[in-house]
Amino acid sequence: MAQMLSHETFAKRLEEGLPLAMHELMYPMLMAYDSVAVQSDVELGGMEQRFNILQGRDLQRAMGQRPQIAVLSPMLRGLDGGPKMGKSLNNYIGVNDSPADMFGKIMSIRDDLLIDYLTLAAGVSQDAVRAAEARLRRGTNPMEIKRELGRAVVQRYHGAQAAIAAEEEFLGVFSRRDQVPEDMPEFTLDENPVRIVDILVKTESAPSMSEARRLIQQGGVTLDGYRVSDVNAEIFVKDGAILKVGKRRYARLRLQA
Repeated sequence: MAQMLSHETFAKRLEEGLPLAMHELMYPMLMAYDSVAVQSDVELGGMEQRFNILQGRDLQRAMGQRPQIAVLSPMLRGLDGGPKMGKSLNNYIGVNDSPADMFGKIMSIRDDLLIDYLTLAAGVSQDAVRAAEARLRRGTNPMEIKRELGRAVVQRYHGAQAAIAAEEEFLGVFSRRDQVPEDMPEFTLDENPVRIVDILVKTESAPSMSEARRLIQQGGVTLDGYRVSDVNAEIFVKDGAILKVGKRRYARLRLQA
């Protein structure tokens, strides 16, 4: 029991005087007993299950069994940048998604998630991941690498031809979007990442925070062609990113040197 209560999640709640139900304490123990019941040799799981899987090792040892090998994988972050991807969070790519949906979802992820997705979802070699990191450092447009990621993910589940077709379909839709004017006002951001509502006010696209939230909720705000729908979004902005508000208001965002 002492070991259970020392777990970070439980210990923090006890320290803050928050309730802790009996079934929450029972869950790790029951999961641990699964390892004993099946005499598990190896258990696979995400890093968030580390405590439970190690409990299985401890219980196996106490029951005279050889402790299982724990194979833990990092968490794949959600499309929205959340700590994990999940259907209940509506920030996921389903393995049964159509090639077009799969590719489109990949193209919607934030640039700072690219390397994580290449490492955990694309099925490419570590050499390919390191090469992508080097290209990003040299200033390669993240969109180029994102397209490569999209092709790799779609190919993994639907095949090479489907990957090519999904990319062509995406580019066809993208190319029909409104043409971006060459001349537009430029604004320098003092910090990065930055809240989307602060960007709207800073660029004079909205006169107030409340108006900025209204514009976002109405679906009238895009950054580099991708709609921003979360009024609380904190965004990593790349130098030269183009903000569009409504049908005609554009601004180019610059980062402070």
